[in-house]
Amino acid sequence: MRHAALLVLLLAAAAPADTPAAPVPVAARKVKSGGKERTYLVHVPKGLDAKTPAPVVVVFHGAGMTARIMRAVTGLDAVADKHRFVVAYPDGTGLIPTWNSGGIPFVVNKTDDVVFARDLLDDLKAVAAVDPKRVYAAGFSNGGMMTYKLANEQADAFAAVCAVGGTMTYEEPAPKRPVPVLHFHGTDDAFVPMTGTPRTGKGPAFKSVEATAAAWAKANGCAAAPVEAELPDADPDDGCKVKRKTFAGGTGGAEVVVYTVEGGGHNWFGRPSLGGLTGRSTTDVDVNGRMWEFFQKHARP
Repeated sequence: MRHAALLVLLLAAAAPADTPAAPVPVAARKVKSGGKERTYLVHVPKGLDAKTPAPVVVVFHGAGMTARIMRAVTGLDAVADKHRFVVAYPDGTGLIPTWNSGGIPFVVNKTDDVVFARDLLDDLKAVAAVDPKRVYAAGFSNGGMMTYKLANEQADAFAAVCAVGGTMTYEEPAPKRPVPVLHFHGTDDAFVPMTGTPRTGKGPAFKSVEATAAAWAKANGCAAAPVEAELPDADPDDGCKVKRKTFAGGTGGAEVVVYTVEGGGHNWFGRPSLGGLTGRSTTDVDVNGRMWEFFQKHARP
């Protein structure tokens, strides 16, 4: 995020020129939140039973992106169609759209995005039947930081979270209940380094991947020492290898799982690299597939 303006251009170039804005299965929605009109896109799989509560994944874009761009970058609509869940893509606020996740000085507005997330879920009930025990949050970069904020402050609403290239921005998590956490990060991420950024008062401040995982493992009552494994190198030519750390044994089955992409950059892995400073992507691990597999294991009590 040190190159936010350039990232905006890269992400905009990666997105298609048009995204349908009417009617379901892809719809543009407006909702009042905190005295402002907020927007989001929602994808409902064709033929989904309107009377049977369905899982929901709310996907938060990175800084400088939009709901439309995030929808294109992740390709989650196809995954939702296959596994029959609803996916919502909210829009951040500001000239460079962002989330008020903490840790980012150029987010100068006081928008309460935690409240917006709850308002979005309320509005979503007008579009589809929602299973309140299977509502999940996922996010990329600044959006990943937002998912950690929701895990900490809205554990009664979100059953589990997934962050890609975005870490925790506060000191210690204190959720109302254990929240299973899934995390993906590239070792060569130039925007959100794995080592984190110290709080100096001049730039972004967020925890390292290691500190984030350890803090959430502790909060969830998981084992302090993770079980480690290396994934098969499906594409030896992409310059990446993937390792997994699992902090298991948490309260009520909660766990923290971290996928580290050695040689990977600032990307939604399993999908093409956004190019330029975002670095390498890989097919050695598929965020979409692993994320849905993880979410299926963790419904809210």
